[in-house]
Amino acid sequence: MACNDYFLKTFTNLEKYYNKLGKEIENTRMMMKGWDTEFAYAYSLRIHEEAERITLLARDLPCYLGKRDAEERVQSEMEKIVPIKIGYTEEGWFSIQMFSLLPRKEHGNVNYIRQCLYYEMRKFRDKIRKHQKDCVIIYRHVYYNGFPERQMRDHDNIEINMVTDIIATYVLCDDGPSVCRHYYCSAKGSENRCEVYVVPQTDFEKWLEEEKKMPDEGIDLFPESPKNI
Repeated sequence: MACNDYFLKTFTNLEKYYNKLGKEIENTRMMMKGWDTEFAYAYSLRIHEEAERITLLARDLPCYLGKRDAEERVQSEMEKIVPIKIGYTEEGWFSIQMFSLLPRKEHGNVNYIRQCLYYEMRKFRDKIRKHQKDCVIIYRHVYYNGFPERQMRDHDNIEINMVTDIIATYVLCDDGPSVCRHYYCSAKGSENRCEVYVVPQTDFEKWLEEEKKMPDEGIDLFPESPKNI
């Protein structure tokens, strides 16, 4: 299939989802006028789904016209719009801060996050020191202070597998269950985000104590590990 054919097919699909997005926005507006928050919530999830589909199609669209710098420019815009911080904490723990909530299982397209995270990890890979010790991968889901508590997501309904796979590729020597454990928690903060930490098992209790003191806006990350752990 020629580049122009891919472009036209992608553009047609983008236009279809754009029209569906408009309908879901109008449905949500009608529900909010009637203060029907439950239906408004359901329609807002559909807005989220359609918007993610549009975003993924829109990322591919410029690349089908044969311009050499298309992919670099798309990646540059991804970095601006979906900021991700990667680095080390003051204690020397590897960490990722993604300034959005991870999608629900079966409700969000993980490619939206995967593309952004792979891009940032490739840029950072020369500074990553592989963990040799047994470790804990910690997911800390931070919700905006005004977010209704009843709508905070159950940990087992959040899509984390693709993030863990990327971390395993770049950070871990082995992600088998005998050497790598998982821990999940949620908190309130000044904005929605997801924080991931790779912590040696011997430091896990220390991380639990530090988590109680973490500021609403998140902790500072350093480009290189301040200490060798």
